[in-house]
Amino acid sequence: MNLIKKTAGRWLPPALWILAIILIAKNGEAATIEGRVQDPFGGPVPGITLTLGVDWGSSTPRCKFKTSAKTSKDGRFSFSIPCLLDKRPFNVSPKQSKQYRIFPFFESGVIGSGDTISGLEFEGVNLSTASHITRLLKPDQSCPSSPRPDRVPLILIHQHDGTTLDQDLRQVNSQWDDFRNFFYDQSLCVFFDLYVFQYYSNLQPVKELAGALQFWLSREGIQDKQKILLGHSMGGLVGWSYLNEWGGDSSTLGLLTLATPFHGTQAANEVARDTFVSNYLLPTVSKPTIELIKGTIDIIDLIKWEGFPNSVTKVNRSDLRYDNYDCFFVVKYRGKEVNTWLRDLNNVSECAQNSVALPQAAKVFPYAGYITFDDPNRPEDIIEDFTEALKTELNAFFESGLRGKDFGHNELAIINGLMGHGLGILYNDGAVPVNSALFFGQVQSDNQRIFPNCDHFEIKDETNGTRRGSTPICRDNQGRSVFGRLEQDLLV
Repeated sequence: MNLIKKTAGRWLPPALWILAIILIAKNGEAATIEGRVQDPFGGPVPGITLTLGVDWGSSTPRCKFKTSAKTSKDGRFSFSIPCLLDKRPFNVSPKQSKQYRIFPFFESGVIGSGDTISGLEFEGVNLSTASHITRLLKPDQSCPSSPRPDRVPLILIHQHDGTTLDQDLRQVNSQWDDFRNFFYDQSLCVFFDLYVFQYYSNLQPVKELAGALQFWLSREGIQDKQKILLGHSMGGLVGWSYLNEWGGDSSTLGLLTLATPFHGTQAANEVARDTFVSNYLLPTVSKPTIELIKGTIDIIDLIKWEGFPNSVTKVNRSDLRYDNYDCFFVVKYRGKEVNTWLRDLNNVSECAQNSVALPQAAKVFPYAGYITFDDPNRPEDIIEDFTEALKTELNAFFESGLRGKDFGHNELAIINGLMGHGLGILYNDGAVPVNSALFFGQVQSDNQRIFPNCDHFEIKDETNGTRRGSTPICRDNQGRSVFGRLEQDLLV
């Protein structure tokens, strides 16, 4: 570089020094970056746009170079960088779309003149394919004791929105961290081989997610092994569908569920729910207060389901509509309010509270919590003050950018109060009524587990959250924690 500068100084005016350097740089050898985008099973993903960015820093000359490329029919892409002088950081970023989610979100490295970097690999997940939006993973944790060779597979299935679209489906997320820590601390890994089933929500019905579970179990070679499933909330419905609709009953020892809406939840309905609220409150509460309560419910719909009205038919919300096994809804339970899939799955006919239990129900051990609801017969002015306060808090929750995310305890307490005030459901965990979580009409009381003062997420996470500390808050009437009771049920 000093030689170039001296030569340029003798024969060229100083103003042309930079131009000389640029011309020499442009005559340098081009650098190349190559890679491939493939689906989870190694197939090509064509037509994906990727962009290349290079950090030029303050170097001279500055190479104003920006480019993008699309994957070919075989899923390959290539970038050529013509004007590098020295080593520079780069990153390659795939463009996300409504059809595909590409992982990782970027690949980075360092490249210089004449370098060739090949083998960059991205994975393209087709959001319309159930086997793509699901994954069966093994946590990367070692067992503190020697595992038995005949360990039973234990499959954890998270709740609705347990894996969000901004998370890499190929990585075990934090949804089961509390239980996984307990699992290894108590050396349950000696007896059980742990797997985590993760999925993106609102893209495929529960039945298709259960079919994908079967697919991944077969791919892992454990479909025909005797196994136990542990599901939280909608994850339990995935397990229940797997037993009943995908032949999983014969190879499943038990289905343990935490706060699973086996009968659905009235909160997931819309017209039937709102009509019930009006009819239930009208004799004692003024119409303005009723509208206030219904408006608050609409805010909950907007936060959780990202839209109202008519979001009741959205994928997964429609799976959670109430099956009306007990004729809770007397009017407006028709058309899109009816959960035909769940009614068929549970063998429900209209108002069939005493229907014959399905044989698979004997393998179900449902755990249910509820938040204590005090004084359900509040005077109207207290109801109005209560609902106004809740509406203010929900608006703040929405405005904070948490739309479509899981609620914390404060928000679940709001829904608990609305279900108690507006629907007369005094025992619920802020999302699911106790009778649904305990699978009334199908599961015998010997298999049912109940935990007072325990909300919809506390039943899964013993030590994380707004009300929790080092001591589990959820305990049954014998003082046992949820995880302690799970350990007993697993080892029986």
